[in-house]
Amino acid sequence: MDKLPVNQIYGDYECTHLLSATSEGAVYKAHHVNNKDSQFAVRTLQIPDGKLDEVLQECNDHMKEVKAITAPNIVPVVDYGNLDYTYYVIMPFIAGTSLRSLIKRTDRTPKSMPSYGEILELAKALGDALTIIHDAGLAHGAVEPRNILITSDKSIYLTDIGISRLVKITFSLQATSSFWTGKYTAPEIWNGERITPSSDQYSLACVLYLLVTGSAPFQAKTIFEMMKLHESTIITPPHYIRDDAPFELTLFFLTATAKTPPERFRSIQELIDEFEESITGQEGEPTHFFDVP
Repeated sequence: MDKLPVNQIYGDYECTHLLSATSEGAVYKAHHVNNKDSQFAVRTLQIPDGKLDEVLQECNDHMKEVKAITAPNIVPVVDYGNLDYTYYVIMPFIAGTSLRSLIKRTDRTPKSMPSYGEILELAKALGDALTIIHDAGLAHGAVEPRNILITSDKSIYLTDIGISRLVKITFSLQATSSFWTGKYTAPEIWNGERITPSSDQYSLACVLYLLVTGSAPFQAKTIFEMMKLHESTIITPPHYIRDDAPFELTLFFLTATAKTPPERFRSIQELIDEFEESITGQEGEPTHFFDVP
């Protein structure tokens, strides 16, 4: 994990304080060295000793593709590079709250979740972002609540574009990383296959399932148990958990979370269209779920 002190300068950006840290690296708030009023986020990853030349070009090639992606619902990459064995990615700082944090403040019951109509609006925003990423020939690879930001005006952003690929490049895949294996990860990724748009579809469906029911599709005590559940267990039908869940919604989730990519929807847009059709007439009244101070 990155342990460089705050006030470290990466490229033209000076870190001011640590926002978060994981086994993969750290995230800092920063400003441009020529404008202390500017606000950026610096994402760092550590390159293993002795592998700098081996991975640096691949990281740079990948981030060049990611930097070209711009869209209203995507937090863009504005710069990238390395400082010795630390690889860094610069993004605008978004003053918002993660979907993960919004969920944590509820009691996780279906009644504490947003209305179907509000979930649809989130799905459309994320779907637009993912469609642009997929049209660029890339995949996100980590569509999960901590990478979805909501601002006080209820704008929705997908962040950490390209980071999952950087983690794969810079880290030994002999070790299991929580970034790669989680409640929202497609079965094929657990098996070491390449991330694809269909993998993103599966992950988005898991996020939508969480918002509909109050819990992720599968719960497990160990990583091995979680892997097996994603590989071989069918989700619990939403109408078993939420009384007002239409049966069509269960059919939607069974397709979106199918165990192999060919069984899923053909695109993110088809997934969004089918979700909208499955909740037609059940949109519900607005809630305060997405209220951000």
